[in-house]
Formats: sequence, structure tokens, C-alpha cells
Amino acid sequence: MSTITWTFPEPLFANGVPSIETVKTTMNIGNKTLFTAAGVTAIGTANTVSAQSVSTITSAFEPVKDLLISLADPLCYIMFVWGCVECIVGRPASGLDRMKYASIGFIAINWIPVIMNTIRSVAPN
Repeated sequence: MSTITWTFPEPLFANGVPSIETVKTTMNIGNKTLFTAAGVTAIGTANTVSAQSVSTITSAFEPVKDLLISLADPLCYIMFVWGCVECIVGRPASGLDRMKYASIGFIAINWIPVIMNTIRSVAPN
């Protein structure tokens, strides 16, 4: 990690923090918004994320996505069977709810990548 140090000319506030105008002039940031709180000055600009960064982040989470989708099938099967057993032993309301939520969860986990790809393709560049 590198550290960038700027030396500011006068005028300085009494606590040794440069004035906002001095910071803008020294750092050549023009009319961008500066936020100052408790002697700490931050530049308020918005930066966009490059397509390469989005691609890198997406590929980094591929194993997690694949793991969740792979676990959804057996977990849904187990919960669905559990719901059937509850129906057999006389608790049909609980069993049908368990089967319903297992189905909804399975469909949702498998649709999440499709929905995220759609959102990513619609997002402005």
C-alpha cells in the first residue's frame, strides 16, 4: 500500500488543517464537492466501475453460485419428502407449506443468476 503526501502552502486553520480552497488549488480538483468533518476532508466524486471489474467480480463468485445451485436440488428433495411425511402422519397444512416453500426456494435459487444477468445487461454503461 502506498501513501500519497501533499504539502499545503498557507493559509492553515488554527488546528493545522488546510482550508478547503487551499486543498482544491493544491490537488487541482476545481469545483468538485469537498466534505469536511472533524478536520478530515474528502472529495465527493462518483466513479464508475469498469466492465473488467464487474467481470472479475462475477467470475470470482462463480464457485459460490455453483455451490448454492448444486445444494438446492438435494436440499429441496429432502424438504419435499419431509413435507410428504408430514402429510402422511396427519399434519397436511404443515406438510403442504413445507413442500410449497421448498419448491419456491428451488426455483428462486435457480433463477437468481438469470435475474442478475438481466439486471447487469440492462444497467447503463
